[in-house]
Amino acid sequence: MPAFARKLLLPVLLVLAAVLSACGVGNPTSGITSRVGQARDAQAVASLQQALITASVATTDGTGSEGAALATELQQRDSTNSYSGAPPTEPGRIQVIGGGADPLLLVSYAEQDGGAPGYVAAWQSGATTRWYAGMQPPAYVGVEPTGPGWSQAAPTAAPIPASNPAQ
Repeated sequence: MPAFARKLLLPVLLVLAAVLSACGVGNPTSGITSRVGQARDAQAVASLQQALITASVATTDGTGSEGAALATELQQRDSTNSYSGAPPTEPGRIQVIGGGADPLLLVSYAEQDGGAPGYVAAWQSGATTRWYAGMQPPAYVGVEPTGPGWSQAAPTAAPIPASNPAQ
């Protein structure tokens, strides 16, 4: 970029910000930041979908373990995420609970706008999959989960609710 263009860029940006604030737009980046939470949810959901597929393949192969053994098997088959029995504390880490003959619960970390923690989870038993989004990681249940945060659709259309009690 030529030197004169760089000198001109800052005043143009300042004028643009002043015009937008004068038009009633208090924070011109608010539209962008509101999408950050949605993008983080989408990333967590994509990781969980990959983990569900990998767990399904492991079950089809006849090696469908559960708990820590399943987490180890998922880690060996999918190096894009980190699997363990511990609650996730950062993106790319997935908690594995159940599996084998029991329902499977996968919990992923999905940091919200402002850095507040949030969680996205997938619960699966047979052909039934339920999705969760909330401020706290969901509790493992052996029956189809219901209640605040749980739905039939993956939580990619809206950000994590601001207040959501743990299940």
